Amino acid sequence: MMITLDLMAHISGGSVALIAGAVGLISKKGSSLHRQAGKLFVFSMLTMAITGASIAYFASVYISVLAGSLSLYLVLSAWITGLKRSPKTHYYEASIFTFGLLVLSLGFYLSWRAYNGVTDILPDYIIPAGVYYVFTLFVLLGVVGDIIVLIKGGVSGKYRIARHLWRMCIPLYIAASSLFDGQRDIFPAALQESFYLDIPAYLIFLTMLYYLAKVWIPSKTNFSGEKSPIGLQL
Repeated sequence: MMITLDLMAHISGGSVALIAGAVGLISKKGSSLHRQAGKLFVFSMLTMAITGASIAYFASVYISVLAGSLSLYLVLSAWITGLKRSPKTHYYEASIFTFGLLVLSLGFYLSWRAYNGVTDILPDYIIPAGVYYVFTLFVLLGVVGDIIVLIKGGVSGKYRIARHLWRMCIPLYIAASSLFDGQRDIFPAALQESFYLDIPAYLIFLTMLYYLAKVWIPSKTNFSGEKSPIGLQL
């Protein structure tokens, strides 16, 4: 019964996260809609990540444990980054960094196993070693970013936006990939072998790249609609 409840919470959280994440991604940055969608995305994504990782752990599907832990780490750090108006660091940045190190350790361990030919075997699919490497790379990028923030004593301006943006988008990308690519059998047979189920995840990744480019390329107007001579700030 507990696994059933976990699965229901996981599916519900993931469904809401996909909708809220899409709304937050395409809505005007800094608007009320963007903020409300972002809050809903965070809480639903945390539900999805925690329940997904716990279900995967008891089922010994460790790639999903890594994916859930990575999503949890990135969403929490993105949320804190988006909430803060002061660039100074506090104890929660150090706490997130510590959690990131734990996830990175898991990623290194699973990547080492994958390098030696030990990966998760699903009913119709063997997880390629490269998937472990990519997830671990994302954790490594996050941890390196945390170290920089802690050393500099905070983050502001376009660095803050970029940190918030990619750490929100990667978990959304993982959620979309898990549904549309990882659960192809729930879709009509005509779509199961088609490219169409890959489109949502690719669109999320490309949209992330687009907004990251806007952050770094000088612009007259920032996300909040205020004039800015140095580019996008929040």
